[in-house]
Amino acid sequence: DRERYLAEANEAGERLERFPESPDALFSRIAQLEICGEDEKAFRFMEQIPPARRRLAILARWGNALYRRGRVQDAFEAYSGLKGANDYFEAMRLTALTELLGEPERIKPELDACYERFKGGVLELYSPSFYALAGLAEEARLRGMRNFENLPPRIASMRPLYKQMARFHAGLLDERGLIEASAASQFDLCEAHTHVGIRRLVNGDRAGAREHFRKAVRTGVYMYVEHQRASVFLARMEQDSAWPRWLTHQVSQTVP
Repeated sequence: DRERYLAEANEAGERLERFPESPDALFSRIAQLEICGEDEKAFRFMEQIPPARRRLAILARWGNALYRRGRVQDAFEAYSGLKGANDYFEAMRLTALTELLGEPERIKPELDACYERFKGGVLELYSPSFYALAGLAEEARLRGMRNFENLPPRIASMRPLYKQMARFHAGLLDERGLIEASAASQFDLCEAHTHVGIRRLVNGDRAGAREHFRKAVRTGVYMYVEHQRASVFLARMEQDSAWPRWLTHQVSQTVP
């Protein structure tokens, strides 16, 4: 509903004029501009915010905006500012770091450290996608199987999707099965399409990856990190026909 979003964006702009120091007003303005497809306006708006005031949610959006524009080092620094405060954005920080380093083995110690930190939590389920996107296909498979075999009952009971995601990364559930299991929820569909897109991307199916990333973005689940990952990946693929370049020589190492 673009008309409604634009009205809310204008309302956020009015609040910002009345309360210029309010982080909520700043973030509302950014969110509404991005939801309305006004990415360039959102970027210019964030650019004017002093670095000291780019905190948490605003800093995350700033990192995404930089990454979409190919400013990988700047994006990495923005995401690093979230470390310890919002672990969900570790996915973006790790991807940016992988792109900067360019070689899978150089990123592996950082991935292993994150995996240890995520143990027993939701992010442990998603960690195989970090390894896969870094070009470490066998490590991704092993982590996926280990996660499935040791899935904590507490995590499995939180959302039905988590058990299906564990099966998917263990190679026990195919793409169609994951998407069908997620069909009742736009939130779940967003995550499913993003992870299927990553699977397609690392296995060399760029067209298929684009299709699933677009479907993830079309769910409109703007606040989800997986929605933002899909959006950034699409932008990078449009800028660079060979992105992610560190995977171009490893397509034969398919992830199941």
